Amino acid sequence: MKTKLLLKLTLITLFISFSFIACSEEEPTSYTELRLETNNETLYIDSNQEFEFRVKNENGVDISEEATYFINESSIQGNTFFDDQIGIYNVFAEHNGTRTQTIQLNIIGELPISFTKKVFVEKFTGTWCSNCPSVSQSVYDAASKFENIIPISIHVGDLMEYEKFELLENFHDLKGIPSVYIDRYISWNQTEEQMQSFVNKSADLGLGINSKIDGNSVKVDVKLAFARNINKPIRLGIYLLENNKIFPQSKINADGNIEEIIDYEHNDILRKSLTDLFGDEISSSTNAGDYFARQLEIEIPSYIENPENISIVAFIVDESNEILNAQTAKVNSNKDFD
Repeated sequence: MKTKLLLKLTLITLFISFSFIACSEEEPTSYTELRLETNNETLYIDSNQEFEFRVKNENGVDISEEATYFINESSIQGNTFFDDQIGIYNVFAEHNGTRTQTIQLNIIGELPISFTKKVFVEKFTGTWCSNCPSVSQSVYDAASKFENIIPISIHVGDLMEYEKFELLENFHDLKGIPSVYIDRYISWNQTEEQMQSFVNKSADLGLGINSKIDGNSVKVDVKLAFARNINKPIRLGIYLLENNKIFPQSKINADGNIEEIIDYEHNDILRKSLTDLFGDEISSSTNAGDYFARQLEIEIPSYIENPENISIVAFIVDESNEILNAQTAKVNSNKDFD
């Protein structure tokens, strides 16, 4: 039976100031800066509480009753809000043509008290590399056998080369490919025994991903919850991957000769990073019960032929660059904590 954890918020609010051109004396008074405040930024869905909003001008005068409030770009009546759907909601207010900063609100369900550890596996590859298919297959065989393994294919020297490959090359001090790294700090020796030692473990934190295609963009919501205290800085990374890419691949056949596989299927191709490649810092210290959410949007790269083949990977990394946990989900899906 799950136990609800006490909620200690660790959310970052972004404040944006908007400049205003002075109006004539006949027009309503406007302000060079308005500030939106809320009584909460996160509520449980069964809390029987509401978000309440206040707006103050640059002189600290409360003009809440005169402002209009918007949730996800749609105006609401009054200055309170709640919804019966779990998710992220963006609120801002306007008064006489001047807009406040946007605050991210979170409506959440019951948080788990434990999380499954996912194994973050980076494999460096290239379509010209005849030894790479066998190593890639070993990774996917391990993923199929042990589950909870998240492969990421980082291409170099071909048309799928990741744009920031050199940063990863320098980070790992890469000597050649194929090369595979587990949780960003252990070089894989291509044995099942070594991979197995990383699976079937619990984690101090968990991640959830909800994403959808919206026109030429992908909107991604990532949520993060903590089962135990983590007394060190952590960073959140979010990657966009492409799957089911058919492209020729060199391969060593059973006779030891190199051949080209015309219809080779490439998966889990690292295409873009929605954050800094090595993650954006979110906290220097967290406690059990803390909850964090981030909402991002990225334009779909023109070289991705079918946006339905996109998947999202999110991960948490510590100050030593070890991956503490990760999560993956296909686009247009909602992957909850597990």
